[in-house]
Amino acid sequence: MISRYAQEFSACGRCGKLELMFMADFITRVRNRLARFRREASGSIAVTYAVGGALLVGLAFAGIDLSRTAVARNQLQDALDSATLAAGGTRSTDATVLNAMGHKYMAAALSGNTTLKNLTSSFTPGTKKVIGLASADVTPVVMGLFTGGDIHITAHAEVVRGQDQIVELALVLD
Repeated sequence: MISRYAQEFSACGRCGKLELMFMADFITRVRNRLARFRREASGSIAVTYAVGGALLVGLAFAGIDLSRTAVARNQLQDALDSATLAAGGTRSTDATVLNAMGHKYMAAALSGNTTLKNLTSSFTPGTKKVIGLASADVTPVVMGLFTGGDIHITAHAEVVRGQDQIVELALVLD
């Protein structure tokens, strides 16, 4: 094919005609290949599997982060329940005493936890009840690459105190 262009170039003597002929032939070859690509059916499922596979892998990794967050949320709720129950059992209405007792029990319940960061908790006395609030951050493994931040979780618990009797009954409400 090059020899044909060389013969026409030597006969014509102009470089521009050779370039024009080469471009026309190149465009024709590209057009033929695209038409053949559109007609060809074999291997087309590979593209579908590649895109679908990438989406499934992404969803699996997101599921790992969401399950870690759910487990951390349950651990925070369990620790807050026990701390609020302990703070409610003091019979004190002083917020300082309730917070000291609640923080002590929260620290004990979450002593081995390495997932929670920036843990805060507060215990507020109410009318015949103690309200506990806690929040923490969980660092995602995979989603953190896209979101660039931590996932913030919170927990809430209320302990209803019994009447001023000898037997004390406490109820934890989530």
